[in-house]
Formats: sequence, structure tokens, C-alpha cells
Amino acid sequence: MIPNDAILVLPLRFVTIGTATRLLDATSDFSEAIGRELISVNGVSAGEIELSAEKYLAGTLQRKRVIGPILFAWPSALLHLGVSSGGDKIEYLIRTETGRISKLSLDTASLVRASAFYPRYEHGKADASWFPESYGKTKDFGPSGMLMVLPSFFDPSKIVLSGAVAEAAELLRSCPGSPLLIDIRGNTGGDFLRTMPLIDAISEGVEDRQVGLLVDKFTFSAAIVFTAILKHRLGE
Repeated sequence: MIPNDAILVLPLRFVTIGTATRLLDATSDFSEAIGRELISVNGVSAGEIELSAEKYLAGTLQRKRVIGPILFAWPSALLHLGVSSGGDKIEYLIRTETGRISKLSLDTASLVRASAFYPRYEHGKADASWFPESYGKTKDFGPSGMLMVLPSFFDPSKIVLSGAVAEAAELLRSCPGSPLLIDIRGNTGGDFLRTMPLIDAISEGVEDRQVGLLVDKFTFSAAIVFTAILKHRLGE
């Protein structure tokens, strides 16, 4: 289940942070509640809803943690899970960091397309409409090595990503043996074939270069393929 324009949700964005589900974004009417922990929906605890929803969510535990919270804002899903108020309102109880409980009441007639709050490419940023300013950032720390941040492989123009990859590959070849740390946390993929020149550059002279790779639960699709190819090429 991937959020898309066919799904209508309440104007709230819930995400899993640590062991809690929190409200991370909302319309201005509910902005004061952003950051608070979800306790219950229509009197049913968030944990109980998660258990009921588990059989509908495919994949690993991490993937379920990424996708699952959309169900708390999706009236049709709540109805299917038996969490219905019997009316037009959905009532949320949320808790502040100090433990104070407050109530949010939303009308199910006030719906928006899911993609406004839950992007198709779930990157883990608070701003659902976030898009990378660049496809590659590199910082040279001298003898300590280089940090290369690759936030996305999804390039609608089909031009900019290739340019960023070529530039990164050229930089690596100019610094043979320099340790390299690659950060693809939050990279939801795109076209891994366009990253092959960079993989080739990293693989060259690998006997003299230490390479580390940072991933997280939002590293997905083509970014996973990128990781797998590097692990195959580089070994331990």
C-alpha cells in the first residue's frame, strides 16, 4: 500500500518516531498539536489499532513502521479496522511531552488527497513535499576522507542526476585511496542505472580505499540496489 491520489485522508500526517506515533504535520487549525504523541482514535488505543492493521501491511517491520501511520488519518481504513465513531467526526487524543492530554476532533468531510501529506516517495522529512536541492553533495575532510551525500536517485529531468554522478565520479578518481563515507539515508530510489558510473569510480582501486555506507529505513528501491551492487563489488 503506497499513498497516492486515490486515497483521501484527514489533513493530518502521523509518523512513527521511536516507539511512539506522533503528529508531524497538520493544517494551521491544528498546528499547536504538531510533535505530540497519538494516544487513541475514537477511544481505541493506537497500539491496538496497529495490531489490527498489521496483517494488512506487507514487508519488513521497518517498512510497516514507515507506511502504517497513514492508517490513523485514513477514515476508510479506520472504518475497516472497526475504529468508527458512528458519525462524521473522528476524535484523537494526543499527549504532550509533559503528559498533558488534549483532544482533536476532525470532520470526515474535510479530506485531502493523501499525496499532500504522505508523499509517494516517503523520505522521512517533516515536510511531506520535500525535494532535494541537489543530487549529490561532497565534503572533503582531508586525510580523514570524504563524505558524499546522495539524497535521491529520482530525477524527472533525466539529466541532472547524471551530471551529479559524473561530477562525483571525477572527484573520486582525483583522490585515489581517500577514505569515503556515502550517506544514502532517506534516499527512496529512482534510476540505479544512472548511478553506475559512480559505482565504477568507487570500485576502482578499492584495495587502497576504505568505504562506508549509511542507510536507514527510508533507503528504498534503487538506493537498495545501489547498496547491493556496492556490497558485491567491494566485499567486506
